[in-house]
This record gives sequence, structure tokens and C-alpha cells, in this order.
Amino acid sequence: MTSDDIPHQVPNTSPLFSLQILFELRATHQQGARHDDLRDEVFAFMFSRITKTVGSSGMPMLANVTDGGKTNQNGRISYSALLPHRNPVLCTIFAKGALFLHRFLIMKVTFPDLLEPKDIFKRPTLRQGHDEMHGVSYDSSYSIMKRLYEAVGAVPTKCLHQGRGECQRVLDDLGVDLDQIRRLCKYVHDEQTESYLLNPPMSALLAAAGFDHQAPRAAHAAHLSIRVTEELVTALLPQLIAAQAQVEAQFKTVTTGAEAKAKRLFCARGCGRALRLIVEVFIACSAARARTEDGHIRMDTEPIYKRFFAKNRLFQLPFFSSQVFLDFAGLVAAAEVREHAGAVEPDAEEAAGLGMSPVAARLDIVISRRLAPLQADIQALLGTVSQAGPATAAQAVMPLPSLEPKRKRKTAEESAAAQAAKRGPAGIPTYVLAPNKETVARLWEEYTTGLNGGPAVRDLVRDHGRKWRPPGDAGRALWRWHSYVYEEIERRMKAGESEVDALAAVQARLDLLAKPKRAAGRGKPASPANWKGLVRELHAAHPRRVEDERVEDEEADV
Repeated sequence: MTSDDIPHQVPNTSPLFSLQILFELRATHQQGARHDDLRDEVFAFMFSRITKTVGSSGMPMLANVTDGGKTNQNGRISYSALLPHRNPVLCTIFAKGALFLHRFLIMKVTFPDLLEPKDIFKRPTLRQGHDEMHGVSYDSSYSIMKRLYEAVGAVPTKCLHQGRGECQRVLDDLGVDLDQIRRLCKYVHDEQTESYLLNPPMSALLAAAGFDHQAPRAAHAAHLSIRVTEELVTALLPQLIAAQAQVEAQFKTVTTGAEAKAKRLFCARGCGRALRLIVEVFIACSAARARTEDGHIRMDTEPIYKRFFAKNRLFQLPFFSSQVFLDFAGLVAAAEVREHAGAVEPDAEEAAGLGMSPVAARLDIVISRRLAPLQADIQALLGTVSQAGPATAAQAVMPLPSLEPKRKRKTAEESAAAQAAKRGPAGIPTYVLAPNKETVARLWEEYTTGLNGGPAVRDLVRDHGRKWRPPGDAGRALWRWHSYVYEEIERRMKAGESEVDALAAVQARLDLLAKPKRAAGRGKPASPANWKGLVRELHAAHPRRVEDERVEDEEADV
């Protein structure tokens, strides 16, 4: 069943209940949620987190408290989470945003008082038709879901459980590990899931959101890469921005964490941030186009806000014809064109958006400022080359040294960049491995796909053998310890482990060897990652002959 098969409104059903059943449909299919959990959910149960292992620089996820339904025999609470879907019309967070905004902006329901526990702990996600503060009944949800399935010619035996079962079948077909599926659907209630730690099954979340669960760093969607600004959120729902400001003002009046906890301020902040994420994803999805089942953007269709303008009163609000939103929609459209053309990596403007963590966003700003002085010189160089006419690659590279900063000492990153810009014999590139990686995932990313637009080390080895490596003892040492880690990951994958599990296992060994941070040496940022200790362990477990390594180094210099 595609998005085109679903009616704009469930037959003989009000817009409110149509949006509620749409959210239930999405939540059961993407999150494997039970209907009982959805009916019991209140606003205070929601919070948001950023997972740093998904996407090029992290991705936000919407989380909520749940008891796991009838499979939870001890009654301890646990946590559920979901990612924004790659396909906007299948996104549970988008559906939730449409439901909430219909209540606040179309039905004119009073916005929640985040500082009043009786409000956010009583206000249900799924409400009755006549009362905002009372939850929907089982019979109402069942009858509406049944009408929806009948409208598209489907007759499931269990209407409210059909999505939960389909979620598990789809994930199993995609090759997601069974334990991941069981944890997503709350069949597992062990010590880990019963603790107060949020430990979502990331492979299952990625697959359920339309991404490749075996390549979390490659997760990307054009509409999620454009930053949703506070100006946009204020233009659509100013009550939310005001409520968040009130919560932060209250935090300034308390002196201890215990006092803030007693006033339920942490809960208020979490609920506010969750609502903020929901609104941001709703805005991003509204400006996006639907995708095919394979994940390709349907460039022949209109964005959602235009496509459903005549059928949904939300998209008839002045916000969707405002200049601030139309400018944003233009950025999303441009990002979709780039992704459709094959340029899936976000550019500098996109990188500061929804898919970037706050720390990475700040780093992006700093890097952009430092690179700004070189842009004029680069443009001048390009103008000189274009005026001179055709030139060889070697001649074009000649003026580049004049662009280097005028200082005697370079950092390790600058030296690596300068070496990477050089070209070896017969046009073979010389690539210097990035020296300051702190995680196994980052090291493996450089090996398999490349870092920051650079080449994949695995491709360099395949195409050029050892000739791409820089000469000298430092280059040899850097490659040698990298190769030990590469081999350990590949060894585990050949033994049957998935890529994710292999990376996690090697990272766990690295974490056990972590050393305390010390003051950085000259040109060397401080790092707790004890790569030397890890390589020492790997060499002890899988020793190499010194003679083989010496011959390899000598051949590399020939």
C-alpha cells in the first residue's frame, strides 16, 4: 500500500480522528508500538535525544516513556525511540506534528502549560473528540482503523495490531538482527532495558526509518539536512517558543538539581524539546516530496504542503504562504535536486541543519570562518587559470603553495591536508591518513567511504597498492597501526559478525584501554583513545612477521 492509496481523510471520520489514526498507523508500522502504549502516552512522557552515530554528524530522535504493554511482567518502565523517516509521508514524527498542530492551530486548543505537571501529565497524545484532557477509547480507535483499511480494500484480522506485525516482518526481510527487532517491539525486559538508560536498538530504528541499517553514518535525507530555524518555529507556533523560554527562566531561579527535580523542571524541559523537534520535523517534511518504496525522491510530484493544500486545513494557514517558509522550501527543493542527481552529501549550509549536533554545528561555523580568508585567493587563482587557457594538472597545481598560511609551524591536520594535495608519480594521489580519530567508526569510515570528501582508503589500496602512501617513517607507522584495526574488523566480519557488531566490539576493546586526557602536545590534540594499546593487543593476538613488514615498506618506497 503506497501513500497514494491512502485517502486524504478516513471516510465518515472527522479531521481530528483522521489525523489520530494516521499517527497510530505510522507509529505501529515504524515503531512497532502497541495500541495500548499509544493510548496511555501523555505529553510528559516525551523527550528528545541526539544519536551521534547516525548520519554524517548525528541525528535527532524522538523518545518516550513506555511500560512495554502486556509483555512486561514486572511493570518497570522502559524507553522507546524513533528517527525521522527518510520518506516524509511515512514519518511518524511528521504525523504526530500534524495531529498536535491541528489541535493547537485549527481547533484552537490551549497550548500545554509546561510548568504545570497536572497539564502535561494528564494531556494525552490520543484524545477524545470532545475533551482535550481525556484519552481516546479502544473502541473508537478500532472502528476508525477498520474504516481506513476497508477504504483501501484491506481486511486485516487485527486492525490495531496489523502495523506492529508488519513492522516486524519488514525488518526481518531487511535482515535486521532478531534481537534488535525484539528490543524495538518490547519483547525483551532484561536488566539493561529496565534500567534508566535510553538504549534504543539503532539498527532496527534505522531500517524502520527507511535508512540502511548496516551503514548508519550514510543516513541522509535532503529535507532533514536543511536547518529549521527558530524564526520558522516562531512563525508557525509562537506559543512553543514562549513556553520554552518560561521553562528556562524557571531554571534560573533554582539553585540545586534536587529543587529543579521537585518542580518537575527537567520533565518540562524534555517535553518542550520534544515538541520543538516534532514541529521542526513537521516543517521539514511539509516542504519535502514523497519518495518511492526504494527511497528515491519523486521529483515529478509536488511538495507535501502543496499536494495536500486543498484537503488539509493545516496547509491553508498563512504560514505556508509566508516568505520565511517559501525560502525554506526553496532550500529543501535545491537539496532534493542535488540528492536526486547523486550528490547525497550535505553542503556547508545544509550541514548546520537538523542532521547536525550542536557541537558539530559550532565546529562548522569556526571552520567556515577560518577558511573565509582563503576564498578570495582561490577565486583569483581560478581566474588566472581560466585566462591562461588549457594547462596540465601539474601546471595548475604550481600556484597552490602561495595559498598556504604564512607561518612556520603547521598543525597535524594542516600537514595532512598539504600532503593529500600532492600528486605522486603517474598521477597516483598521495593520501595522508587523518591522525586524530577518536572512534573506531571514524577510522572505518575513512577506510570504506572516505572522510570529508577524501578518497576511501580501501579504494586506494585496491587501485594503487601501496604507492598512494606518503614516504617516510611517520607515514609507515601511521599505516601500520591503522592496518591492524582494519584487519581486526574484517576478521570479525568474515567470522559472521555484522559490520555494526564488529565496530562495536573493537570500540569496546578501545574503550577498555582508554587513557585519561592530558594536555595536548605540540600540534597533537589530546585524546583518550589508546590506539597504541589496542594495536599492541591485536599484534599479540595476531602477530605479523617483522621481515614481512620490512619487505612491504621497502616495496612501497620503490
